[in-house]
Amino acid sequence: MYINKQTKQELSERQIRELFPNVAFPKPFVPPEEYAVVFSGPVPTHDELTETVVKVESVEVNGKFEQRFEVVALPEEVIAEKAAAKEEATKKQTLAEVREAAIERLLMTDPEYAAAVATK
Repeated sequence: MYINKQTKQELSERQIRELFPNVAFPKPFVPPEEYAVVFSGPVPTHDELTETVVKVESVEVNGKFEQRFEVVALPEEVIAEKAAAKEEATKKQTLAEVREAAIERLLMTDPEYAAAVATK
């Protein structure tokens, strides 16, 4: 991403090229002078179940623009959906582990079954 130093509007390379259709930009891309590269800043840690990270306005730090982020709470209905999905995934994982352990036990205790499974 790039930022217009005066307006603080952030644009992609494609958007800048569209604004300057008659300009042959060099490769690698170098934006016009009024634009600067926006470097990614540190993304804050957050609880993925109850929060999300959103981009906020980039800031200039030591002459370079840096993307900033903010942690925001998710809506209650999204938290409920995520919690239900997580619970369902945990149940499926537990069931798979129980099945695997039962099959292992059966293979150890029933030689005929183990031999039949081995020949398939």
